[in-house]
Amino acid sequence: MTRQERCVMAFDPGYDRLGVAVVAGTIQQPNLLFADTLRTPKTTPHDARLCSLGERVAALLASYRPTCCAVETLFFQKNRKTALAVAEMRGIIRYEIARAGIPLRELSPQAVKIAVTSYGNASKDAVARMVLRFFPNAVSLGDDAIDAVALAVAALASPLSAYPHL
Repeated sequence: MTRQERCVMAFDPGYDRLGVAVVAGTIQQPNLLFADTLRTPKTTPHDARLCSLGERVAALLASYRPTCCAVETLFFQKNRKTALAVAEMRGIIRYEIARAGIPLRELSPQAVKIAVTSYGNASKDAVARMVLRFFPNAVSLGDDAIDAVALAVAALASPLSAYPHL
């Protein structure tokens, strides 16, 4: 991999699911290596769900060995209980990334929309359509995985100076 090429693992944390994507290469020639939505059974206690997802994040980090990671910043409007659960998941992800010694970039939903569609108020549908233009084979992915792919593309487009350890 050249200095301009990167392998980005991106995480779109949710309350009961976690979108994950791995995109490698350059913004001019991105390659989707992995995308999925990690879920845990709704009947599993919250702490056990966090632990399970954390273990899966650690396994993915070890398997793909990304040069950098991206996590979407916390965004919520009304439901504080959901926001707290998402914040806890973000903490687990950040912990595993730090433990692996991988540089982290946090991007807001608006920054992702600008990077992917050139419009900060783009709809989720517009973002998904652009992701499918980059990666037509991603058509079968769910919303959370698509969001993670968009986040990975946005991180790949970020200047290297955004990652101080690279």
